[in-house]
Amino acid sequence: MFQMPLIDFGGTDTRTIAVEGIRASVMQNDQGKYEVLLEINSNKMLIAMQGALDYIEQFEIIAVRGFIELSTSFIQTIKKLVGHLLCRLD
Repeated sequence: MFQMPLIDFGGTDTRTIAVEGIRASVMQNDQGKYEVLLEINSNKMLIAMQGALDYIEQFEIIAVRGFIELSTSFIQTIKKLVGHLLCRLD
């Protein structure tokens, strides 16, 4: 059975950054709305966020592959990591 991917990050409006085993692909949907595919080694997260690239107003982890437990402190760390990666895109 052939399944289409839910989100295609291969378009021309996608920006990617890779730093020391961490890769983030950022796709802008609307003004200030982004989807981020975050890959840390073999673990992947799909993140929806809103705000500018230098300030995150809303942050939501939609899907996770590889991580077993998501604590509040882990989510805060991921949010900070995504914020730092987005600053490097400019």
